[in-house]
Amino acid sequence: MRAFGLIIALSLYVKVLLAIAVSKQVKLGNVSYYVAGTPELTIHEKLVSELVGSLEDSFLFPLTVINHSGSLDYSVLESVSANFSSSDDVFSAFFLETVLVQSSNVEVASLSNSSISTLGVSNVISLEGNALPNGPYFGSFLEGKLNVYRAYRLYADHYAAFQSSIVPSDEDANDFMVLPAGVAVAHAQTIAVPSKLYFTVTKEQPLAGYRVAVKDLYDIAGIKTSGASRNYYDLYDEANVTCPSIQRVLDMGAVVVGKLKLTQFANGETPTADYVDYHAPFNPRGDGYQSPSSSSCGSGAAEAAYPWLDFTIGSDTGCSVRCPAGAQGLYGLRPTFDAISLEGVIPMSDIMDTAGYFARTPELFQVFGEAWYGANENISTSYTSFPSTVYTFDIEEVPGVHIESRAGPEARAMFSEFVGNVVSFINGTNETLSVYSKFQADTGRNLTEVANNTWSGLAGYYQYVNIWEKFSKDYQMAFDGDTPFLDPIPKYRWDWAYFNFTETRYLEARANKELFDEWWNTNVTTPDNETCSNTLYMFLSNVGSTNYRNIYQSAPSGGRLSGFSDNMVSSFARTPEAIVPLGEIAYNSTITLTQKYLPVTAAIGAAPGCDFMVLDLIAKLGEAGILKEVATGQRLFLPN
Repeated sequence: MRAFGLIIALSLYVKVLLAIAVSKQVKLGNVSYYVAGTPELTIHEKLVSELVGSLEDSFLFPLTVINHSGSLDYSVLESVSANFSSSDDVFSAFFLETVLVQSSNVEVASLSNSSISTLGVSNVISLEGNALPNGPYFGSFLEGKLNVYRAYRLYADHYAAFQSSIVPSDEDANDFMVLPAGVAVAHAQTIAVPSKLYFTVTKEQPLAGYRVAVKDLYDIAGIKTSGASRNYYDLYDEANVTCPSIQRVLDMGAVVVGKLKLTQFANGETPTADYVDYHAPFNPRGDGYQSPSSSSCGSGAAEAAYPWLDFTIGSDTGCSVRCPAGAQGLYGLRPTFDAISLEGVIPMSDIMDTAGYFARTPELFQVFGEAWYGANENISTSYTSFPSTVYTFDIEEVPGVHIESRAGPEARAMFSEFVGNVVSFINGTNETLSVYSKFQADTGRNLTEVANNTWSGLAGYYQYVNIWEKFSKDYQMAFDGDTPFLDPIPKYRWDWAYFNFTETRYLEARANKELFDEWWNTNVTTPDNETCSNTLYMFLSNVGSTNYRNIYQSAPSGGRLSGFSDNMVSSFARTPEAIVPLGEIAYNSTITLTQKYLPVTAAIGAAPGCDFMVLDLIAKLGEAGILKEVATGQRLFLPN
């Protein structure tokens, strides 16, 4: 058999080789693989027909499974290899060493001339039936039994976006375990991904084979949840069950490959000084030293960095999906409040928290959303057309408040062109919304006063009571009275909210949030039988400016707490809000001393429950060429 590098990580003794639980890492050429511990198939040699060569006792060897009847010759295997290589990053020609044909009617052509041996094939065996999906595997043949194991390719997490890498447990099919393998990478994780050839998308499993990584707030059975706190991670055990929202993704066929970094307990942090327990992920855009934003920073960084990852899941309370989507130039969605279960998720605010996710293409953005929501009583599917009115904000009304007012002419021009394209596409009109004056006229209240510290108070007070009080007590009991550490931002925000904001102002903040909710959904976005939402609203969400991670920041203070901003609309009014990438702006990097590019993005929102309409609109804008797929790495759009 062809020689290949083998690294064996065995925690037990040689007898384990014949049992179901083994842990192996191998290298084929320059690529490392993890071999699943539990075989997909175990068969006796009497059931295997040897067509070319013969099986000899071997601990581990690469193997390709195919379905084929009739003559098996060079052209057939060359075509199989080319097709597998073009559609799967796990397969390589090394796996042709042994070919397992699932068929009772196959014969192999002569090994002379342009024979299959020139493709590196040493053995061809056949087996009746269709027990395994096509694709690359690893086999072992010992004591007359053939075991076939799934192959996982190992990737280095160069951008330090992952908190942990996970694979299915060897002991319980419903659980996961931390990956027991690794490649050379400094201070970061190694991620294992299975072959895409194992999976087939169906109506019942529309996410089959898609690789997903999850923000480390969500419980996954067998894995610890850290909330980006070392003390929290050390204190609590692995989750017993996977939370419903992630279980839904698994049930739809997705492959969860790891848990992603976040800011501590989802509080907004700025690299690098705010991050103490864990280092901030690296934003791959531009010079690689821009902030990944927060709090779903790892989710945004991973989605923008790695072509081998299809979707990432975050959460959004104030801007925690939407801001990283902007900073990394991605499609990102904050769903309608209460549309997706947050049971088994570390909370921030019971009246503002939502799930959320990231994608790189308009089409897959819709595919994932519709699969994740499923049949949902909170989400409308009965619309027949798109809204004809698009609101954009009056940025001159209150200077410096709206994001667009801080943008340069190039970003404003991109946004203006995009709004015009959307209005033309829906055959509608664009109207300017003066949020502050309309709110005052309709409610008799000043929006600045209503919004002042409302978000920070709601989130800070809720987390102090619902996370800190239990966490600190449990930790003190476990560690001789020691108080657990908190990063500067959550410590400041929680102390401020509990001791200064107090329960009285917390209740006032809830009332202020509900006032804005009622006003917005009565006067701006209202339900409509034909269009779901009577209007859309749009704003420039990321302006393509620098936010270097090597700049010293000031200590937390009241000035870093929240007032009103464009991003608060969805948090206060429960509206679905999507981020879409528009383009890039060039800048001269102070890091690389060369020209680089940063993303410009826009937000699109609608009435609560109109998520599918928004996703449908974005997908159709993609079909029309108005929105485009973004690449991974430094640039959103690769130069021609």
